[in-house]
Amino acid sequence: MPAAKPAPFTRVRLEETGRKVAERLGIKLSIGQRIDADAQKRLASSLAESLVEALQGTPKSDMAKMLMMTSPLDATERIDELAFSGGVAEYIYETETQEFNDLGRSLADAIRAKVTESGMPLHEPEHKIRATVIGAGQSSLQVSGSTTFLSAGLKYPLRNLPVVVPHIPQGKQTSEKIKRSILKALERFDIQEGLDPLILAFKDAVRPSYENLTSFSEGVVAALPTTVRTGKSILMCFDTDIGNSVGNVMKRETGIKNEILSIDEISLDEGDFVDIGEPIIEGVVVPVVVKTLVFSRE
Repeated sequence: MPAAKPAPFTRVRLEETGRKVAERLGIKLSIGQRIDADAQKRLASSLAESLVEALQGTPKSDMAKMLMMTSPLDATERIDELAFSGGVAEYIYETETQEFNDLGRSLADAIRAKVTESGMPLHEPEHKIRATVIGAGQSSLQVSGSTTFLSAGLKYPLRNLPVVVPHIPQGKQTSEKIKRSILKALERFDIQEGLDPLILAFKDAVRPSYENLTSFSEGVVAALPTTVRTGKSILMCFDTDIGNSVGNVMKRETGIKNEILSIDEISLDEGDFVDIGEPIIEGVVVPVVVKTLVFSRE
């Protein structure tokens, strides 16, 4: 059965790599632009062709070479099976029908067609959308410090929170500096504040004086306007024993009504994901599972 014609959608996010692919195909993309079915198919077909080309050995086309993030595969090795994970895999194996205003369905249709054409065997794994981090990561269990701030209304467990690490400048801190650092970190991770789940992780970020704590708290709140307005929880982690102080001052000085989780004595890195469990030890600490990818791009 032929694939259904993809529905046009309006562009609300544009990755730099996507822009480069489109330029090479003579397609002009911009935020707010409506992408028709023909453009979607051309983009998806080019990406799928590049993928199959990379799977078969050293890429020869300029498009595939531009998209490569690792060294080429050994062309002499036989591929026994192909398995896909992530959101696009839900479409490849036809376990998802909902549209998400993106290229996912068109890309899945193109990949399935190109893989079938190539003759490479396609295997359906048990886990698909959650398998990428699970299969390529390692995890460790840690316990937060006892100087943690836990709002009473928080619901546990909190799962699969991506870690965002703002780079706080040294020297005298102001709420504006804190705000800018957080906004830059969110932009770096391409995270939509107030919509995407996240936990802010700070390294030696604030000195324990009331003035510093107040400026820091005001900066965090100013950087999260949608989170504050919609009443979502503010989640933070510190590598020093400052969590309870930040949480208390933030509640007292900013007047926000949001639930706050401010844990400390755990060091997190960019690229980590965390799960946070029910409070233990008289309700003053929380168990934290840190999930770290075992590879990175240099």
